[in-house]
Amino acid sequence: GLSMLRDEYDLVVLGGGPTGLTAALTAANLGRSVLIVDATPKRQVQFTGPTGLFSKALRDSAKKVDVSTLRNMGMRDVAVWRQVQEMTSDVLRASGLSNLKAVQVGRIPHLRGTAVMKSDNVV
Repeated sequence: GLSMLRDEYDLVVLGGGPTGLTAALTAANLGRSVLIVDATPKRQVQFTGPTGLFSKALRDSAKKVDVSTLRNMGMRDVAVWRQVQEMTSDVLRASGLSNLKAVQVGRIPHLRGTAVMKSDNVV
């Protein structure tokens, strides 16, 4: 949250994907001050992507759906893919909430948005 913001940090992590979260949590566990800036869209649970997590969630969801059985039951492809999409969204949401909890437990401030790198040496 904003109440935890400081003027300076030991590490500012740009991106709340798996690599960024791992870096932020590791640094915080080592006693470093950390800020995460993540550009996850507001309609999406924070820390769910866009990353390789989506393709993994889609793969895992697709493994649970027996398309030939559903087709034999008379389900159309549109309904089958809607089910896969819902399952994928559930996996992403659960992962994002788990990641958010880890960030909160680690008391790591995080902002939703983008960042611009600037240098003091700009002429």
